[in-house]
Amino acid sequence: MNSLVLDTDTVSRYRKGRLPASQLRHVEGSAICLSFPTVGELHRWAIVHRWGAASLGGFELWLTQNLRHFTDFAEHDGLRLLVA
Repeated sequence: MNSLVLDTDTVSRYRKGRLPASQLRHVEGSAICLSFPTVGELHRWAIVHRWGAASLGGFELWLTQNLRHFTDFAEHDGLRLLVA
């Protein structure tokens, strides 16, 4: 399975079901990878927009179920980055 790094906007659109079909095909056939800053940005969004416990819990569950690993770009060759 290929690894695909998703940026913050792509993760947001993917979780909302708003990712274009052309990009969705890439995501569904790949192991999702996120950089540490992307996870931080997503958590910051939740805090700034005062997500409730249910929304934040849903996000944490999604991370647990879908995130394959954090990505350190210096350690990998051939990573693909999908940007929305």
